[in-house]
Amino acid sequence: MAVAAVQGLQYVVPLLLLPLVAGWLGLLEFGRLFWLVSAFALVNAASGFGLEWSGTRSLGASGNASWGSTVASLLRLRLTVTVVGLLLLWVLLSLDDGLRADEWGLMLLLSVDSLASSLYPNYAFFAAGQAARAARTQLEGRLVLAAVVGGAVLWGRFDVLTYPLGMALGSGWVALRSARWLRGQPGWTGYSAATWSAVRERAREGLPFFGITLLSLGYTTANVLVVEAWSTPPELGYFTAASKLVVALNSIFIGAVGSVLFRDRLAASGGDAVGAVHRSALIAVGVLGLVIGAGLFAGAEIIVRAYYGVDFAPAAASLRWLAWIPLCVGLSNVVGVQGLAALHRERWLYVPVLLALGVSLWGNVMWTSTYGAVGASAAWLMAEFALLAVSALLYRRLSQS
Repeated sequence: MAVAAVQGLQYVVPLLLLPLVAGWLGLLEFGRLFWLVSAFALVNAASGFGLEWSGTRSLGASGNASWGSTVASLLRLRLTVTVVGLLLLWVLLSLDDGLRADEWGLMLLLSVDSLASSLYPNYAFFAAGQAARAARTQLEGRLVLAAVVGGAVLWGRFDVLTYPLGMALGSGWVALRSARWLRGQPGWTGYSAATWSAVRERAREGLPFFGITLLSLGYTTANVLVVEAWSTPPELGYFTAASKLVVALNSIFIGAVGSVLFRDRLAASGGDAVGAVHRSALIAVGVLGLVIGAGLFAGAEIIVRAYYGVDFAPAAASLRWLAWIPLCVGLSNVVGVQGLAALHRERWLYVPVLLALGVSLWGNVMWTSTYGAVGASAAWLMAEFALLAVSALLYRRLSQS
């Protein structure tokens, strides 16, 4: 539970910073900032999630003898994927004639954040049995971000570059702290231990989750980009405000609570009680998700006004749709990502993820250009519900067989 508490705090910090950012930047600049942040978050997610699953599995099977070379190869793989992703993103963004001078500075800071994030070996901490240290290190990075934002607010010098600067400095701090920890490990043999043959092996191993992650970004993080392209600047601000609030709550819910309810309990059981762990996790996640969803739905207008201010009030309509995202994501995380992975059937996740992507594309085509933020929110919720329904059916069938 101590690990979960620290993990929860690292997600709470950005949640507390959002009102400060929104208050200083205003509706339009707030939406514009997090449009760019979301674009770079695509690179971070693509280089992180699937490869971390690969790393956890590789390190669990490799033993102490190859711990250092396995970690080094995963770090090189993540860095390679990040560099390629950033190059592609810069080429695509450079085609936008509407980019302002300060947004080029934003892109530079967000690129530094992505590169530093790719050097954080979360899987190595867990493999070494130091999950608490990993959580504390990440929390330190969040506190650096909070210090930058808080300092700028106190001095009255907050601008559009402040939050990305805090992100870059926070991620850089985490990367440096992680490198220092790695150097102190007896099994660490240095970055030179990463051969390209080992990198290719890690890439093949992580390919299933890497592909699934890329596809899932199409109906999650990329929604902000869709609203920016198909709607108006105010609608982008409303959608960004509602989605950032829900994503932050969802990160606390899944990152902290979900890890304790499933991953840690499953590890403690030695994998012998998968069914019992799943049932208890589903019940707990379902109840918590319903409570969060009902609270957000019922109090959407009050929450938005109190959190962001009167100018953001129309975002309440989007929040009512997105209120049920934590419930859907929490349940699908248990039966889908974690459940099918526990059965070593993670490749089956392509089926619900492709369906969810299709539902999202259809919903955005039908609704976003007409209804703006509300249409995009409805499309996202429908996609998550489709993912949950098909993941549950697959898990039920595969676990029985």
